[in-house]
Amino acid sequence: MKYGFSNELEAAFPAMTHVVITNACNLECVHCAYGEIKKRADYHPAYLDWDIFTRVADEIAAHPGAILRFTCDGEPMLHPRFLDMVEYAKKLELRPTTLNTNGTLLTHDKIERLIKLGIDVVEVSLNAFSPETYNLMRPGRPSDEYNLIVDRVKELVRARDSHSAKTKIMVSLIEMPETQNEISPFKEYWEPKVDRVITRVFTNFGGLVKDKKESGDLSSRKPCLVPWRRMTVTADGKIRYCFNDWCNESVMFDLKAGISMEDAWNSPEMKKLRQAHLDLDFSDRPYCEKCTTWSLLRWDFDYGEALKKVLED
Repeated sequence: MKYGFSNELEAAFPAMTHVVITNACNLECVHCAYGEIKKRADYHPAYLDWDIFTRVADEIAAHPGAILRFTCDGEPMLHPRFLDMVEYAKKLELRPTTLNTNGTLLTHDKIERLIKLGIDVVEVSLNAFSPETYNLMRPGRPSDEYNLIVDRVKELVRARDSHSAKTKIMVSLIEMPETQNEISPFKEYWEPKVDRVITRVFTNFGGLVKDKKESGDLSSRKPCLVPWRRMTVTADGKIRYCFNDWCNESVMFDLKAGISMEDAWNSPEMKKLRQAHLDLDFSDRPYCEKCTTWSLLRWDFDYGEALKKVLED
């Protein structure tokens, strides 16, 4: 395997930017780090400033094909200006603009606006194929919430079709012991109804999710693809190099200090990080040294490629 950039475009700018517009969530899923993060003394709910978002969106839009992904750390639809952010991105003709949501806030009005704005991809993380498993994965939620979200996914598809929109609708499930028996029926049910069904391997966010193990092969360390493919903008306007780092230990830059995404991506600091991965020398990278998620990421088929493929279908 040859590690590095896939093409010249990715060498100039990240193929995918995770934009964390909020680190707050309305759920505490058993597979997610949020339940632990919110207990930390240094945790505070944050919502990305509008001017930082527009700067980031402007930069991404200037690199055709680069992905803006509303995801990580919280539920994006909790941001009071989330729909305005989608509208801004689409006015820039930023494609693809994508959303990963838990689906609980997908009301009829929001579905209509999302579709009319022309968002490219909406992924609803269901993580279950029965109300019983849903309530196990998302404890403390209303007993009928699973069926409500299923209905909202179907409404997304109907709205897309009625407006002849190009939005792709995806649903996803995380492969865990709690969901193992539901993977096949989940696929069988949803594949005829949506554009893509995704099953993800479980990650424990650097051990933040207690008593749950990842399934990766740790016998031979290899470079992580993330420093060559992705960057993450945090809810308080920082840039970190790892999307999976909800504790922000991998923060490198502060957008409020005036640095651009492009300059950060091509900075000596990022070049040094990439070389550390090539050398497998993490002596001054404690976050990378303790990480095991690298073992779950595929160099030959990153999630960004999967998104582009579904957009071409």
